[in-house]
Amino acid sequence: NGHLLRPIMKVTNLDFVYVFDQPLAANQVEKIKDSLQQVLGHYPTLTARMQGNQVLLNNQGAAFTVQSMPKGSSIQDIPEDPPTGKPYCYIPNPSEQIEGKAPVLTVTITRLDDGWTLGVAM
Repeated sequence: NGHLLRPIMKVTNLDFVYVFDQPLAANQVEKIKDSLQQVLGHYPTLTARMQGNQVLLNNQGAAFTVQSMPKGSSIQDIPEDPPTGKPYCYIPNPSEQIEGKAPVLTVTITRLDDGWTLGVAM
């Protein structure tokens, strides 16, 4: 019969980047943001903050960022297996997430000359 000495919590991120081959119109950003807000209304844990091994349903929100790559940047420049994280997806430091200092979910839209990306991390 063993005794529980301590829980072991391994924090890993799930991240992915979608690449779109048409430029993003200005009004599409607001539509994406509005749609995301509607969906997240059904999943309050994704707009919460962690505190240790608990989730605080405080609706502090997901991080939503829109950025543009330098002129001349193309979706063709994105490797087939891009490195995890920047520049197309913001992945918070897991220890900051556990301490409640960083969001559980991040969404990054990156504009390029001939398309755009949607990076999501949680």
